[in-house]
Amino acid sequence: MQARIADYNLGSDVADVIAKQLERHAMTHFGEKQSVTLESSRNILLASI
Repeated sequence: MQARIADYNLGSDVADVIAKQLERHAMTHFGEKQSVTLESSRNILLASI
C-alpha cells in the first residue's frame, strides 16, 4: 500500500495545492485542541514527499 506522496510521483508543489484547498474550505486548524495549523499541515505534507 502506498502511503507517501512521492509514491504517486507527485512533487512538493502538491503540498501547496492541498493547503490552498484546505484553506478554501475553512479547514485551517486540526486536532483535538485545534492546535495543528494550516502551515503545520503543509509541513507534514512536505515531510511525506
